[in-house]
Amino acid sequence: GDGGETRDLSHVNNAVAAALLIADCGAKNGEVYNFGAGASTSINDLAHTLCLAMDAAPALRYTLSGRAGDARRWSADVERLRALGYTPSITYEEGISDTVAWFRSIPADSRK
Repeated sequence: GDGGETRDLSHVNNAVAAALLIADCGAKNGEVYNFGAGASTSINDLAHTLCLAMDAAPALRYTLSGRAGDARRWSADVERLRALGYTPSITYEEGISDTVAWFRSIPADSRK
């Protein structure tokens, strides 16, 4: 793609909090709750945020063709979760920083 594709990104801890909230609220069998941040981030923004968190200069390369079947834009409708009182506790940027810190905590020879 060209990096303009968007995805709804959120930290796994937010997903766990959402699942627990749904369980605590007694959701009915078959009731569907979409999970996400409720906002889309472009792949370009993701790459730049990741590079900033890693103190690396972005060196982006685009294929322009994308993969067959990929959606250009994806964003979750989280209104049902919000109605239960859900708000993500970890922001997109915090999630990236946490992930980079976790990755750096792994010895280099174990990253295979």
